[in-house]
Amino acid sequence: MVFAFYLVFFWFLNMDLVLNKGNFFGLHTNNKTKGFRNKTFAQNRYYSTTPFLNPSQGSGSIPKSSLTDEEFAHWFSGFCDAEGCFYISNTGNNFTFVFKIKLHIDDIEVLQYIQQRLGIGRITVYKNEVIFTISRSEDLPTIFKILEIKPLNTTKYLNYLAFKEGYLLYFNNKTNQSLILGSTSGALGEATDRVGAKVDKSLLFNKLIELKNSMNSQRTNFELPDTHKIIITPYWLLGFIEGDGSFSISNIKGFPTLRVEI
Repeated sequence: MVFAFYLVFFWFLNMDLVLNKGNFFGLHTNNKTKGFRNKTFAQNRYYSTTPFLNPSQGSGSIPKSSLTDEEFAHWFSGFCDAEGCFYISNTGNNFTFVFKIKLHIDDIEVLQYIQQRLGIGRITVYKNEVIFTISRSEDLPTIFKILEIKPLNTTKYLNYLAFKEGYLLYFNNKTNQSLILGSTSGALGEATDRVGAKVDKSLLFNKLIELKNSMNSQRTNFELPDTHKIIITPYWLLGFIEGDGSFSISNIKGFPTLRVEI
């Protein structure tokens, strides 16, 4: 598995060197950094999904990417495996379903790009953090559609499954014989399951709480379904590395060492 990973990694690295003329994954190091004595280089990160910004465009200008929808779906899946978060919260019988990506303020442009590409979500800044949030019930199916094109590879896939199942159970409330849209939450009314049979309101509430308590830090089962196949594609790997990867150069006993960690 490790050997296969390195084969994929260095194949993709070689392709990126060809396409970007020597710039590793579109990342530019800070040219002011000199020497290496057991320290990690500071670097300005430019994500591969956006061409390098032209200073004449202004800081608020986000150029369009050349990625196809399928390539973006694979990149987004990898980036979500690294940085995305699905969670369910509730106040009484009212449930809220939220997808978030939180980054350092230096990386605001990648979230602006994701927002532009998806056409949904909001971006907020708090101190040195920037957060991309999707919580409107009519917007979340956009995420579901993308992650059906390229499913997540890590155990975060289990959180996604619980999140999606809870969303479908909650918003498939057919009190008015239609999907509840336009809000992030609504009180539990007479509910129906996926085949249209009536579901007891208390049973639905208990199921949603069970799903909520099975996610993220409360998860105890990390076994992926037998039907789920881990498929590492070049753009998934790129998104994952850009989210969780670390590049450093150090001096170990007089020998410069390049390290790539995930």
